[in-house]
Amino acid sequence: MFQWLESFPWGFNRSDRSTWIDQHLPEHIKGGMCHAYNVQNEKFMWEARSEPRVIDAFAKLRGTDKLLVSFDGMNFVLPCGTPLLQSQPWPHIDQNGGLLVMKGSTKLMPEFFKTHAGTMDRLTWGLMQWFENRGCEIQKVNAEAGDLILWDYGTIYFTCIPTSQNTRAVIYACCTPLTIYNTDWPHDNLFTETSLAKLPIKDAGVLTRLFEEPLKTELVLRLVGKLPY
Repeated sequence: MFQWLESFPWGFNRSDRSTWIDQHLPEHIKGGMCHAYNVQNEKFMWEARSEPRVIDAFAKLRGTDKLLVSFDGMNFVLPCGTPLLQSQPWPHIDQNGGLLVMKGSTKLMPEFFKTHAGTMDRLTWGLMQWFENRGCEIQKVNAEAGDLILWDYGTIYFTCIPTSQNTRAVIYACCTPLTIYNTDWPHDNLFTETSLAKLPIKDAGVLTRLFEEPLKTELVLRLVGKLPY
């Protein structure tokens, strides 16, 4: 990830902390989430997605090794004290850095949405007291470098703002069984990001190039549906 950040023409240098500021970094959201610049297809991203132990974990969870993988982004959070825009914690169930989770919230989701009509985003989500009153509790996930964290997206989770001098690097991935897909399945959660100010710099090639092309192995091609199992 450091090499990827240094590949842009904005002067980020892992050895020079004076460059660890927004003006030297590619555009990101929520303090470090990167979804632009085709980062989903960088070599290091595909190496993580196709890591045998990652695939084995999803295969055991799903009961099959015939899987398709998501094209999610990454999260690279710089240490405490770095002058980057920090986002406020946003309890939700779909897409944020972290990881703090609310234990027990998954099973309560049907009841919550049945009794809270109109709840859709951070402006309407409300307080977590409703879940806490029903026995849910927030738990911090203490992960080591290289750990794989699996959780149900129906579980409330949110960001823990860094308090140490450690960098935090996360690659998001979801593997689901091939059998649940079909070509007519609609995709509702598609959106465009219009606030990425650095993206129009096309003459620098930052929109179209990959820092390092992924290896198109048989496993990678199966995970994207290009080769049959």
